[in-house]
Amino acid sequence: MPNLTVDYSEPLAGTFDATALGRDLHIAVEKTVGSSPSACRTHFRRIEQSVIGEGGELGDSTDVAHIEVALFAGRTTEAKAELASAVLALAKERVTTLPGRRLRLSVHISELDQATYLTHQA
Repeated sequence: MPNLTVDYSEPLAGTFDATALGRDLHIAVEKTVGSSPSACRTHFRRIEQSVIGEGGELGDSTDVAHIEVALFAGRTTEAKAELASAVLALAKERVTTLPGRRLRLSVHISELDQATYLTHQA
């Protein structure tokens, strides 16, 4: 059931293969916390604008990619840290920016309360 969300700056659109990144993220989740890749869902969202720093002075030349991995609670801090490291390594490998631009990557592993997580499939 892991839900992954990749938020990325508009200039990064087309600079990485989202399908390949999603597949590799699912494999990383399986290897580090044991969830089946077939249970993973990854969503990609373009960010139209970012403000970075106090006045946003870096926003014009800096691209951002942030990956959120939401898992059911119960993993150890060590397992979540290992997953975060694996996801960041994949992002560094797969997400590149255009010449003359900077890239800021970040990852966060969050927990979902299984009692309050609902899903429906029609």
